[in-house]
Amino acid sequence: MLYKTIARGRYDTAMPAWSVEDGGPLNQAQIESVIALIQHGDWATTRLVVADLGFAPRVPASVVVPLETLKQRQTTMAAVAHVPSSRQSGRIFCRDSTSY
Repeated sequence: MLYKTIARGRYDTAMPAWSVEDGGPLNQAQIESVIALIQHGDWATTRLVVADLGFAPRVPASVVVPLETLKQRQTTMAAVAHVPSSRQSGRIFCRDSTSY
């Protein structure tokens, strides 16, 4: 089950296929090595090795958004919400927006 999940990925999730046969970068031996690491690996050592190789930051990245930027975004969103829909005016407007 673990091999199949790694090789083929998980449908409708962020887990991609990793096997060469399914469009990924890993061959069978590499997938088996990943499984061995998952089942028997030393995760503390692995984390340090991965960070030293430059594949992952040691500390999670954070972003600080200035309060003024957030206020501007709220003002823009409020203005967009008051734009008439295309049915009301015959013109096409952006009625709403999604922020992430």
